[in-house]
Amino acid sequence: MDYGYENRDYFYGNHGNTQMLPLYSQYGQQQPTQPPSYESVYGRVQAAKENSGSKVGFVVSVIGIVLGALSCSLCLGFLLLYPIITIVIGFVYKNDCPFEPWIPVHLIVSGICGLISNRLAKSKIADISNCFLTVWFVAGNVWVYRTMGNWSDDSEAYNYCHPFVFYFAFWNITSVYIIIVGVITVVIGSIILLAMFDK
Repeated sequence: MDYGYENRDYFYGNHGNTQMLPLYSQYGQQQPTQPPSYESVYGRVQAAKENSGSKVGFVVSVIGIVLGALSCSLCLGFLLLYPIITIVIGFVYKNDCPFEPWIPVHLIVSGICGLISNRLAKSKIADISNCFLTVWFVAGNVWVYRTMGNWSDDSEAYNYCHPFVFYFAFWNITSVYIIIVGVITVVIGSIILLAMFDK
């Protein structure tokens, strides 16, 4: 039931507020909006050409633009391919760590959950996958760090584990801790710097 803007404003306490909330009847309708503007590399090069005072400045600007776009693309590509790489390494070395057979399984499952999380962001399945991935990460810590120092690269030994699969799993887990410490360091450093400049 639509009472109009006047009654709705009175009900919500917006006496004198000129900005109105949308009506429920308008929710499903397409609102005329401008499309988002996506800044392209070409557009940034054109802007650098217009803003540069010399050819050297223009070339330096273009190199910075191209390297920035390339590094961003490479990082994004790596993050998208990393779960696939993890799955492949887990499958290839599935039987090459009899001392701790859960290490290759850990890589396979981590990669699959990473793919699910990447593809289904902002959904309930992704939330469940992230919860499972956290528990699976803790289990991987136990399997990898318990094996560290106790495995052998001799394929005839009882405690054999292929060095590549072990070190890949080790650095896969350890890199998470390195990233966490790095983020915490940056946050604490930023807070300290902000506190110093506020005085």
